[in-house]
Amino acid sequence: WAKGCLHQMQEITTSGPYMLIRHPFYLGNFFLDMSICIMSGFIPLMLLFPFMWLGIYIPKMREEEERMIKQFGVAYEDYKKNVPMWFPLKRPILSKKGFSWKNPNILGTEIPRTLRFLCYPLLFLSIYVLKSPETGKYPLIMLLASSIGCFYLMSLEIKRLAKQKSSFFSLINPNYLIIVAICLGFLIRCLEIE
Repeated sequence: WAKGCLHQMQEITTSGPYMLIRHPFYLGNFFLDMSICIMSGFIPLMLLFPFMWLGIYIPKMREEEERMIKQFGVAYEDYKKNVPMWFPLKRPILSKKGFSWKNPNILGTEIPRTLRFLCYPLLFLSIYVLKSPETGKYPLIMLLASSIGCFYLMSLEIKRLAKQKSSFFSLINPNYLIIVAICLGFLIRCLEIE
């Protein structure tokens, strides 16, 4: 939602989640990354991650805001005064613009990022299956590994096509979609049998 509303360095985006908080994309990243830490089950990582995240992203957000002030001046200063950094505690600023599927951020970054994020549950399932004492798990491990590879390669291909401003759906080979559908169907079937 955040990237679909964002008009990067063209204007101050005040629509969508940007009417509630100044950095919705970073907040979303925090929750996604924290969920991966929780899925890992490694308590020290869960405890340390928020501090590591804040140490990395707060300077980045401040640097970004300084660039915005240089580019947009008083208008961004006003936005900064009226809209909180992370927690929507103030009344939102209403805007006529909103989400758009035509926004280049969607195809260029968000769809590939979503595909990569879908790899994480498969990766954790692979680790679980590898650690389980059962035999005969080779086909499932191979399927999980190939699914992770497919998601990751698709994300790279979509990103490449977005940089070339090519339409992803007109250039993709339908055979790849069939292979992905078969792999996903087989994975679902294997999980039902387990």
